[in-house]
Parts: sequence; structure tokens; C-alpha cells
Amino acid sequence: MDETKLDNPFEPVASIHIDDAEVLKLLADPLRSRILDLLRAQVQTAKELAQTLNLSPKKLYYHLKLLEERGLIRIVSTRIVSGIIEKSYRATAYLFLFDDDVFRSSDSAESPLPPGLQAVFETTRIQLEQSVADGTVELGENAEVLRRLLWMWGLQRFSGQQAQEFYRRFEQLLLEFHSSQPEPNADQYHNFRLFIALFPVKAFLQSPKKAD
Repeated sequence: MDETKLDNPFEPVASIHIDDAEVLKLLADPLRSRILDLLRAQVQTAKELAQTLNLSPKKLYYHLKLLEERGLIRIVSTRIVSGIIEKSYRATAYLFLFDDDVFRSSDSAESPLPPGLQAVFETTRIQLEQSVADGTVELGENAEVLRRLLWMWGLQRFSGQQAQEFYRRFEQLLLEFHSSQPEPNADQYHNFRLFIALFPVKAFLQSPKKAD
């Protein structure tokens, strides 16, 4: 993992690059994804996390151990409480960036999609469901900008040149906004999940047969 460090050692680093598809599959679990979100926000113990998630601390230890082993969270302090070691955790990064190798083709017989790409679809679905359930996302057309779901689904016809130009402009737009990114912990900014899939498909269009 390559880290982009911040000045405060108790804060998560700005970003970490990951080249392991198993980490992405790990994050497809809704509970682990939620734990990571909470530990991005602040330091918490298993007991504090359990209160927020309305679970028993015992149910969290397994997930915390997995996240720690994969380097997604870390122990920032410990103390003795009633003879038991109580650990405080924090996310290691605000942003986890997965290397291209994670999404390359696989020899799996179960699916032609590589495990990393499958996990992207699953993680996106889970996070969207969570955001709708907790009110972070509103599905109505009149939702305020910070809660709005922007989605489009359809079949677009491009020439090869048009497709190339579309990709170029979209990549340029992403680079433009990425270059103006604030510090990860800036209060006036909010996290948005971006998921876009544009790919060629075979569509066999036939004219309707004329009646005899």
C-alpha cells in the first residue's frame, strides 16, 4: 500500500493505493463498510461502535480484526477497563484507491468479470441502499442537491470517434475536479460515491415485419 500522509498522526492519511482484490471484496460487506465510515469520522472503541450500530461488541470483534489485518483500520490507543484491554480504532485513510490490476480480467469459471469489478458493483449497491435507508440519499426529484441521487440508464449510439471524444471529455472533467480537491477532513465538503459504467454492447435492431 502506498500512503499519502497528513500532518496529524491521529488523522487518517489522505489516501492509500491498494492492489489486492480481496480488500475490495472485504468492503462489500455492509457492516464492515459502515464500520469503516464511522472510523473515518472519529476514533471509537468497539463498545462505542456497537452503541451506534445497535449491536453487541462481541459481534464486531471479528470484523474489526479483518479490517485491521488488511490495513484499513488501526489501533490508536489502548487502556485497561475493569481488567480488560479496551482498544480505540481509527480508519487508516479517508480514501482507498484501487489499482487497475484489481479490475483486470480473471480466469474464474463463475463469471467473466474479475472479482474486483464484481465487488465494485456489490459495494456500490450496498452503500446506496444504506444511504437511502438512513436518509443520506433521497430518491425524489425535489431532493436538495446534497441528498440527490443522480442516475441515468439507457442505450446510447456513438460512432467510434464520438465514443473516443466522450471518454476524453469525461476524463478531463474528472481530472479538473480532482485537481481542486480539498483536505479530506474539511468540514464544508461531503463525500459522494461516483459509479459510472459506459461500455459497448451488441444490440440487434430489427424493423417490425409488415402485416400480410
